[in-house]
Amino acid sequence: MINVGVIGVGPEWEQYGTALQTLHHPVGICAVYDSVHALAEQTAASLTAVAAKGISELASRRDICAVLLLQPGWAGTASLDVLSRYGKPVFIRPWLAAPASYYEDIFERSSQAGLMLMPSMWRRFMPATMRLQELFATDLGEPLQLTVQLDLSDTWNSAEKLVGWLDFARNLFRTYPDHSQLESVGEHALRMTVEYPTGNPGETPREAVLEISSKQHTTDDLRHQLQAIVSGCTVTGTVSRDRVRPESWDLPVAQIHCQCKSGSATLSSRTGLSWQTHATSKAVESLHREELRFERTETQVMLDLFCRRIVGGLIPVADFSDVSRALRLIESVL
Repeated sequence: MINVGVIGVGPEWEQYGTALQTLHHPVGICAVYDSVHALAEQTAASLTAVAAKGISELASRRDICAVLLLQPGWAGTASLDVLSRYGKPVFIRPWLAAPASYYEDIFERSSQAGLMLMPSMWRRFMPATMRLQELFATDLGEPLQLTVQLDLSDTWNSAEKLVGWLDFARNLFRTYPDHSQLESVGEHALRMTVEYPTGNPGETPREAVLEISSKQHTTDDLRHQLQAIVSGCTVTGTVSRDRVRPESWDLPVAQIHCQCKSGSATLSSRTGLSWQTHATSKAVESLHREELRFERTETQVMLDLFCRRIVGGLIPVADFSDVSRALRLIESVL
């Protein structure tokens, strides 16, 4: 049994609470904390757990070996600084606004201490993503170009979206970029092009193209928004608890396209995928549509990886160096 403490039991809890019941390793919830204490007490009672009065109180409990940070409330990055003192693995669901230097520093300190801090890079583990990677090996061949159309009209959580899709691209190409550029496209859009080396001299590099647009903002506004992201600024105004949506709701529908060596694919949702191979003289090009709603969710996969690492597994997981690299990449084009 892996005994954990949970921080944040608002709207995000239903998604994660359900996923915890399906993991390969049994998980017990010993304590919960929420900035709304009445909510923590209500959830704790339903789980036969303890409602902690603070983050330190929860993390210091001897019956807890790991922490799920689902919503820090007002604490922000301070919650992570507090949790790091107790030497227990932490899964971090929300985006915590901070510059790359913060993530580089906490990654270095946690690495030296042998502490696992695992941020949610959920796009890597969507059912459609996992299936796409299978198709690279069987039908489509290696990916050559990824195009993501990203609408940042709603500035809420724009940093998580941009960093998340850059991480998605790096994970898809299985290497780190060596060149990037940013250019204006009309009055309301920017195009960020990121090149990934193939490892073979003379070959055209693979690339990810992020089409960043907003009907409400000019290109100058969008550049200022990117600058705010790399500076670690939060969104102007108050974000209510009702705005904390499950991760998969933020997927831009029908706006992710991947051109491959032997075909192409389009992600229409976290579970929706269509693909086709290039027509040859012996075959007619046909479109395949797949709906993967009965596959394991990205939340289940992430939590399962987290638990496997807790019990001693060596499987690689996301860390804050992935976050800092994406922020540095944005910073380099401004």
